[in-house]
Amino acid sequence: MKNLKTGGLALVFSLMLMLAGLLGACGDLTATGPNEAARTTIEGPRRTATAVVAATTAVSVSEPSLTAEYPEKTLIRSFTDLSGRKIKLVYGRGNGRGGDYGWAHIYGKHVKGIWYDGGTISTFPQDAGTKTPHEVVNLIEKSLGDPKPDKTGNDRLSYSYQIPGRNKDVFTVVGNDGTIITSYPVNHGSKNIDN
Repeated sequence: MKNLKTGGLALVFSLMLMLAGLLGACGDLTATGPNEAARTTIEGPRRTATAVVAATTAVSVSEPSLTAEYPEKTLIRSFTDLSGRKIKLVYGRGNGRGGDYGWAHIYGKHVKGIWYDGGTISTFPQDAGTKTPHEVVNLIEKSLGDPKPDKTGNDRLSYSYQIPGRNKDVFTVVGNDGTIITSYPVNHGSKNIDN
């Protein structure tokens, strides 16, 4: 076990040195010397290997994967609508009509097309032309830019966004606690909450 840890650390150290060498070769990393202050005022500070690794780690740690499974209340993304209301997309549940909500529901039903109760559903890949879950989340975020969301039962708000180049809207329903219940493509101008 000790040899495994030592070997792993050696590998990480070697990769860091290779990264520093590559950054240096393309001019993105240099040693700080007496001319650094003069150069910094003209070009701005250079990035260091530590800063590059820290930035990469921060991105991967701050946002959960969109294709993994999580506990129900796990925050997947957070947004703010035009009126300043905080909106959150949690993992939720997505294994049937009763009690479905959140990213598990959106990803299972409206991205992958898995729907245990049968019936017609709209999917982001087919109706909105998305190719990745990130594109779906981007469309959800754009829908929250609706300047006048409709008020529905139980103090819910429904937002819509017209998908460019398609006769479809992204329809997003947000609960009274600011949690996204569902989001899916609908025909432009129609808001069908039954999907």
